[in-house]
Amino acid sequence: MHLHDLRHSTASLLAQAGVSLQVIGAILGHSSPQTTARYAHLVEDNKREAMAKLGASPATKSRHSKRKTAA
Repeated sequence: MHLHDLRHSTASLLAQAGVSLQVIGAILGHSSPQTTARYAHLVEDNKREAMAKLGASPATKSRHSKRKTAA
């Protein structure tokens, strides 16, 4: 195992725990948000899982929000 593997695992676990990408980047010392952006899919997965617990997808939730504001 290499140090990079541990850093990647740490970032992945933080993202899955709901920590913002900005905070993850700061912890890892990334100088560019693009470097941290590789973990964004993990944050999106968490959003989908959270919405699934409500029985809705994020897209469904957006459509409902738009309907309410349009009325």
